[in-house]
Amino acid sequence: MSNKIIKGKLKVLILSRVLPCHGIGGLENHTLHLAKGLSQIEDIEVRILTTQHPEGICESTDGNINIYYIPNKKPGKYTIDTFRLFHCYTQKLDQIHKFDVIHSQGFAGCLLRPGKSRKIITSPHGTLYSETPLHKDYFSTLNLAEKVRTLGKNLRRIVFRPAYKRLLKISHIIQADSNFIRSELIKELPLISNKIKIVYLGIPEESYPAIEKSEARKKLNVKNDEMIFFSLGRFTPLKGFDLLLKASALIKDSNFHIWIGGSGPYENKLKKLSTELGLKNVKFMGRIPEGDIATYFASADFFVIPEISNPAFGLVALESLLQNTPVIASDAGALPEIISREFGLIFKKAHPQDLAEKMSLAIKNRSATLTNQTFSLPKESPISLRSLAIEKFSFKKMIDGILNLYLSGLSDIE
Repeated sequence: MSNKIIKGKLKVLILSRVLPCHGIGGLENHTLHLAKGLSQIEDIEVRILTTQHPEGICESTDGNINIYYIPNKKPGKYTIDTFRLFHCYTQKLDQIHKFDVIHSQGFAGCLLRPGKSRKIITSPHGTLYSETPLHKDYFSTLNLAEKVRTLGKNLRRIVFRPAYKRLLKISHIIQADSNFIRSELIKELPLISNKIKIVYLGIPEESYPAIEKSEARKKLNVKNDEMIFFSLGRFTPLKGFDLLLKASALIKDSNFHIWIGGSGPYENKLKKLSTELGLKNVKFMGRIPEGDIATYFASADFFVIPEISNPAFGLVALESLLQNTPVIASDAGALPEIISREFGLIFKKAHPQDLAEKMSLAIKNRSATLTNQTFSLPKESPISLRSLAIEKFSFKKMIDGILNLYLSGLSDIE
């Protein structure tokens, strides 16, 4: 399709709870990448409205993108006040700029009101419960006391459900990151099925330059003959790091190392479990600076995602593939849809024995092609996982897909 807008400038306002100024994360980077990609298209004018800047800045620019910060009391957080301010500031900005499209990332636009001349497009990046303990798959495994505690801790999310459903209903188009999330959204609200369009996420390859494995290992003082499994994320029960530790204890071959990067409320429990299991080959890396994460991906033989929640996509897996590092992931959420045969191995969610078997297979075949797999594990692989990932999850395809949603939305009201 042509990237030129025919009838004057297309004015877009993107709403997002977070940007990179608020911290490290998938949504933070995705929102800014999306805005920058769209702003490069002729005749598109992009603005972003987000939560309060940690330093109290009211407005900033990034290239030709104007960014506005609402004065909520908790930067990067959803509260009733946050939703109210998103609505009020959207109204004020809309009076000035007359937006054609309001694009809500996540649930930022929950209190928006439909306009007569603008389209509301929502990218929920999951469902209200999909990556929380409230999802039925996880909640059903809890005992009564755990269920009560979980309901209490997530009461705000439960109360918020009507506003969440309202956003889906008033949205003209809903962008799903995967077929999995499309089906989850339809289960929750069947009447929106015709509005859901799938656009896979992508990340600009120039923002994630490839690092040679030998260079990455040299920087991190890792020997070339060491087998490294790397995992990364916030330390919470849903991330499944305990499964990775239990699986490691089941592997007879001791010639491998586990690196776990991140921090969070579950950290002490994970370290205690590692000690109880007698694991000598596990290293907790702490919170890794964003600028160093690519080096860790590149130095590893495999990136492991032991997730037990239901991810809508899994951008972290794509970041690993861009460093030519294959992935071992659970069959949770959209991960099997993203990690196809050429990209890695899938194990049964919440089953450490199955994860141990996949890790053992990787160890035994470190210098040979895996059975029934198209990628190979030697340091100098003849097939570039990076090239395959860029082809399948092209950033340009994502931008063109989102632009198509914007334009098809406009045609409905012209």
